[in-house]
Amino acid sequence: MGGHSGKQRSREENLPLIELENRIKEILNNHIETETLAKHIMTSPVKTLDVHTTIKASKIMLRYGHNGFPVMDKEKLVGIITRQEIFIRLNTIVTKMKQLIFIY
Repeated sequence: MGGHSGKQRSREENLPLIELENRIKEILNNHIETETLAKHIMTSPVKTLDVHTTIKASKIMLRYGHNGFPVMDKEKLVGIITRQEIFIRLNTIVTKMKQLIFIY
């Protein structure tokens, strides 16, 4: 037959349902990490943008696959810029250019 001996199988089959559920939870808690720490999924070293970086930041984001970057002024964190903010700004620029073209 399969992977377990009959003795082990019958022992687990004879457990009341609530005890079996608790045993399964205990096994899962002991073997599966339920909380993920930021340090386990963060990108390192940190990629940052200087406060004077132009809109080319969107190209940098695409290159590294990030949706945002910390913005630094010398050694001081001054903000965060996201891909969404860049695209909103680019859309504003394009809209203004269309208006200028329409006027002339």
